[in-house]
Amino acid sequence: MAAQGVAEVNEHIEALLGDADAFEVAFEVLQHAIAGHDAETVASLVDYPLDVVIDGRRIVIEEEAEFVERYDEIVTDPVEAAVTDQAYADLFVNGDGVMFGDGEVWMSAYCTDRSCEAVYWLVRAINIPE
Repeated sequence: MAAQGVAEVNEHIEALLGDADAFEVAFEVLQHAIAGHDAETVASLVDYPLDVVIDGRRIVIEEEAEFVERYDEIVTDPVEAAVTDQAYADLFVNGDGVMFGDGEVWMSAYCTDRSCEAVYWLVRAINIPE
């Protein structure tokens, strides 16, 4: 569902995924890291293994070091633009996560324990436009 503003985005995040405050931090960190071409920080925000399609081939990125090594193949100009141009108030939120752009990047909440009272946010999908 498309949101109308920051407050509504946060309401939807809280209702569907939990802890909008933590998401706001993750959103800012991801945007700044991608804008600064900080491959290590971006890699630390990814849930592994990460499946990506590069040049028509499905590739599984197993760990941060591999992500950093292949950063320019994964975070292409369209992926970078989808993240850096994304306005918080225009985020799409559903039960699967939060979408940047037209689905180039998705972030999801992960529980820190069984109670799931506290969550952390990671990139769960990067869809590289062809």
